[in-house]
Amino acid sequence: MRLMTTLLTLHALVACSADWIAPITPSTTSCEISDPWSCPAPLTCVQGYCLRSDEARCGDGIVQSELGEECDDANGESFDRCDNCSVTFCGDGVIQRQAGELCDDGNRQDTDGCTSNCVWSRCGDGIQRLDAAPGSSEHEACDDGNAEDRDECTNACETARCGDGWVLEDKEFCDDGNDIDDDACSNTCGLGLTSVVMGSTCGGCALTERGQVLCWGLGATGSQCGAFGDLSTTPTQATHRPVLVPNLPPVEAITTDGEKVCAKIEDGAIWCWNHSSTPRHVHTIAPGLSMVLFDGDLLTYGNSRVLTRLSSDRQQNWVFDEGDFPVQIEAYAKQKGRKHLCIRTEQGRVYC
Repeated sequence: MRLMTTLLTLHALVACSADWIAPITPSTTSCEISDPWSCPAPLTCVQGYCLRSDEARCGDGIVQSELGEECDDANGESFDRCDNCSVTFCGDGVIQRQAGELCDDGNRQDTDGCTSNCVWSRCGDGIQRLDAAPGSSEHEACDDGNAEDRDECTNACETARCGDGWVLEDKEFCDDGNDIDDDACSNTCGLGLTSVVMGSTCGGCALTERGQVLCWGLGATGSQCGAFGDLSTTPTQATHRPVLVPNLPPVEAITTDGEKVCAKIEDGAIWCWNHSSTPRHVHTIAPGLSMVLFDGDLLTYGNSRVLTRLSSDRQQNWVFDEGDFPVQIEAYAKQKGRKHLCIRTEQGRVYC
């Protein structure tokens, strides 16, 4: 009776799967399902009996490494960890959701829509996407991988710019997000130049909207007004890169006579320097006065008839006619010993 039951069971197994056949001696070859070693290789335990496949094949549940199989999960599912008896991986073009893959574009590139980790590219992941066209919602001009919106890459993965409404730290003085140039914040976000002065042996200097002074020059003989920091250690190398003049309070005006530069601070303090010295306080004038450097001395003038010449050891005043006063002074030095100065007054007179 027991043998009959065994034969019926084997018959049912064969009927259910034509790929499996009865063991050679079914009455003596049995196994415990809980014990995977109870059948001699290459037999496998099926419902308590050791059965063998009629031929080795992918999908029989047995890894035949000699046939190049890496795995065999005995199913036809291509979205798990084993597909066609090969271990699946990110980049094989098949989305293995059981392995946590959200996408798989068949490559290992990080700069397209699907990263090398098989997750969708997104703004803020620290990887700049390069395959999206400018203007599209997927385009990234940058991606710094942080949540800081005031650095050079915004949280929308756009390059920060003047006019985007965010003040770029250490780069912009203001940013009101509009294109009105005569309001509280200019269209250069405080980085524009309000004046430029040019010298001869001293090169040139520019005043920014932020009240900072940038200077440059040839550098071949140390003739760069503002050759401070690293540039001062290489005076023989010509450079035209503007250098920030250090240790200056906010400046509202600058002037040069070709050899020296002076800056007027908001409170009227005058700071001066040349290619071989750092800025130092030399004078203090009334805040409303204008200034011009001429022949090493400082000329100051304003809404009065008096023109004052300040030097290190003396002060000299010139008084103009009643109802007339200087409104513009231009100084020019072609070379040492050949200096020119012209004064235009409120009445339109010119003195040189």
